[in-house]
Amino acid sequence: MAKPIEYTERISTFITPETLDALKINAKKKGMTVSGFIRMLIHEDIDEMSSGNNIDEIFTAPRHYTEFDLAEELSAPIPEKERLIVQKLRDFVDSDPDYNIALVAGIRKVGKTTALRQLEASVAGSVFIDFTEAGVGYQTIRTALLDQNTSLLLLDEFARLDNFDKVAQYVHDMTVKDSRIVKVIMTGSSAAHITKLRDGKLGGARARLFRLPPVMFVEYLYLTGKISNYTDYSNVSNEQFGEYLMLDGLPSTLQIQFNRQYFNDFYNDVQNSNNASCLTSSLVDLEPGDLQALADIIAYKLSESRRYGKVMSPAVGEQEARNIQRLHPEFDEAGIDLSDAFMTGSKGKAANITSADKGRILSFLLWAGLANVEVTKRDDTTKLIGVYNVDGELRCADTEDKLISAFKKASVCFTSPLFYTRLGRDIYEKYKIDAKELFVGGRILGLMFEVYVRGIFTTRTEDVLMSAVKLSYAGKGEADIYDEHERLLCELSIHNKDGDEVNVQKYFEDEELIRVCTSWDKDDVYNGVQHIPYAKFCCMLDTGDIFRVPRRKPEARKIINRSKDL
Repeated sequence: MAKPIEYTERISTFITPETLDALKINAKKKGMTVSGFIRMLIHEDIDEMSSGNNIDEIFTAPRHYTEFDLAEELSAPIPEKERLIVQKLRDFVDSDPDYNIALVAGIRKVGKTTALRQLEASVAGSVFIDFTEAGVGYQTIRTALLDQNTSLLLLDEFARLDNFDKVAQYVHDMTVKDSRIVKVIMTGSSAAHITKLRDGKLGGARARLFRLPPVMFVEYLYLTGKISNYTDYSNVSNEQFGEYLMLDGLPSTLQIQFNRQYFNDFYNDVQNSNNASCLTSSLVDLEPGDLQALADIIAYKLSESRRYGKVMSPAVGEQEARNIQRLHPEFDEAGIDLSDAFMTGSKGKAANITSADKGRILSFLLWAGLANVEVTKRDDTTKLIGVYNVDGELRCADTEDKLISAFKKASVCFTSPLFYTRLGRDIYEKYKIDAKELFVGGRILGLMFEVYVRGIFTTRTEDVLMSAVKLSYAGKGEADIYDEHERLLCELSIHNKDGDEVNVQKYFEDEELIRVCTSWDKDDVYNGVQHIPYAKFCCMLDTGDIFRVPRRKPEARKIINRSKDL
């Protein structure tokens, strides 16, 4: 066993002077320490306070870097394969006459910088500016904008710039003051600050908002070589959606590791942007330990001592919600996700989180684009609560009763099932549970599919706070997604449905709508409803192809009462 030495010393003794210099440069560009940058590369959560690790242990699986490997990693070329966001941004640059500024909101390590670098390499006149670099600031932007050769300004980690909220308005004014068109794309690891720009200085049709979620299903298929391009998904299998939930075969550099260091860096990103802001309206309310508290609640649910095959929902603390229902008979279970999660009255860490903390965490998740609001319309006269009103109630929820009141009106849901699978995998393995078997079969798979679809639908919108509408009219059953703007109704199932089992044919029968019922393997049109295998449907949703499905009316008198036939 090697003699324990300081963490950074252990790192530096394992590499050459050349790779150490490269490490220092790259770490500085990302605003990180050398040890933090190494840890990011090897995706290993190492406790810096521990003195028991030796060099061999540090560089153990999942990746072991030799001197050549490390140098190659630091000088790796820009990836050839692009996520879908890159083409969307390219379309914005080439053919969007309404906006000169695009905001890209996404949590850290989802690929924002890579997307900008790919644009820089493919668009003439591009200037890339990284605001984590020393000496980069307002004057750097001004110089680039005044340069007549600049046609595209790529501002990475823009919310790290001092007074970024006021500078954003200056950038907008500079792009519209003369006939020369300069497109600008801004990103930031504090997604909440980027979305707040859209609600503040860059509101009022001054900027287009794009969201970059964790890797989507069709992107996973493409990046792992299972399909050759984004239109080549006709033979996708449902089993591959289960593989996606585990991110099987995806390079580790494209996977988010929800560990202590990630939460610390996430919190630091938020605080750095708060410190850089000059407007109180741009501040984001996140306290130390909030993200760990969220993980504790999820961990509590995932490690419950009961049979995992009988888990009825990915909602954290669903059993506590049922307890609350017994105490409050009028409580209407609103949804399957974080609404139930935060109604916890259980033991341990989850029980120590106050109502005010829960409300603040949920509000942050909404502003960061990590969660959306789902509301249920129960008849044609229902007046739905606005998403900003939900946010306001959450931020004022200093008692459990106020949380219950808010959740009677709406549910707060994660935007991606990967937040469950990535946070939960280690817990499952600790309890010797086959995580893949759990997520690939049974009700859990169906609910993860619902979380996925709702998340992709809402991240496609430009709304600062995202929301989805479900229909549940008396006698008609549920339609899981109702998009009034796109004139689309979706019924989500991982099983085949026939006849009167299909609910979307019962709504708005006189209107032409895109009516979809997802299935196991049924792929046809019946009574105005497009049946689509659920994995294929995810691909169509990711690429936007679902919105090209013909709008139809149900055929009169073709809704069958199966019970009479029997």
